[in-house]
Amino acid sequence: MRAWLRYFVLLVVFCGSVFVLGWLRAEKETAPVPTQRDMRREIGVPVETATVATGQLDRPIRLFGMIKGDEQAEIISTSPNILEKLHVSVGDEVRRGKVLASMRDMSVSPMAFRHQPLKAQWEATEADLERVERLFNEGAVTQQQVDHARAQAKANRADYEAAVNSIRITTPLTGVVTRIDYRPGEMVPNDRPLMQVAVIDTVAVDLMAEANDVAWIEVGQSVDVTAAALPGRTFRGTVVERSLGAYPVLNQFRVRVAIPNEGHELLPGYPVRADILVSSSEQSLLVPVRALVEDDGQPAVWVAADGRAQLRPVGVGLSDGDQASITGELAVGDKVVTLGKETIPEDGAPLIIVDEE
Repeated sequence: MRAWLRYFVLLVVFCGSVFVLGWLRAEKETAPVPTQRDMRREIGVPVETATVATGQLDRPIRLFGMIKGDEQAEIISTSPNILEKLHVSVGDEVRRGKVLASMRDMSVSPMAFRHQPLKAQWEATEADLERVERLFNEGAVTQQQVDHARAQAKANRADYEAAVNSIRITTPLTGVVTRIDYRPGEMVPNDRPLMQVAVIDTVAVDLMAEANDVAWIEVGQSVDVTAAALPGRTFRGTVVERSLGAYPVLNQFRVRVAIPNEGHELLPGYPVRADILVSSSEQSLLVPVRALVEDDGQPAVWVAADGRAQLRPVGVGLSDGDQASITGELAVGDKVVTLGKETIPEDGAPLIIVDEE
């Protein structure tokens, strides 16, 4: 065979091989499969929506605290002493200055400084009595003057001995004895209260509220108070004070509630639950809580408008767990996405509304 013919045959075989290999490779390669995101851009995202409405939103704020007297005092001894006698019982009404208990002073001797004025007064009246008796023997004074000097000396001695041997504990306010912590014969430390006296015609409870709750609490609001110690009873109180600053560390605000207590049923130390009903404005825009999303850390909602998604920022107010009052570029009748919002790829994506509330 001639050389040129051989080369021609080889060229035909080579070209045919290249063609066959290219055809086989094309058969193996498949078209790229579209992703779900691509399909959503083309076809639309199936979602459920709810209609923006207006109304008044109510939510109870539940807080916990402990009953305390409108005024109360912890009666504490100035030094460790033995309780000799109680002059009152729990529940007794006492007036300011009334003696509550007598204690035997174990911390000082009869020569202690605080007893010296009474001792000096007693010794002075004893000396005066001796002088009056001497003058009586000389006929210079009457028997009545002698009797008066003797009575004065006796009284001053009694005051001195009482001060040396006994300490009288009195109440600094008019109220009710609500607690007695010791019994006669026991040693009462100077760092522990002997008893408590409180004004309980009206009692108070201090509640600690979080920042997002305290913004809705105002002075004058009604509060329903219940105590585990009084099952089945509800007491109506009123918010009388709301702190302007938060307590350090806790970052909570104090809310004080006053409660009428004519029957003295609520006593200091009772743990209670307080429910404060707060309301939003009647003209608040309301959306389901499940419609809320975050956009760069700020609340927003997806709105279905003309079959496409629009992301709109909103301000969120009061929420009862199901609905939230909002502010923003929304109007009554707008459709907000409640289900399927996580799959919306971007602003302007087409939507397929499968259900409406």
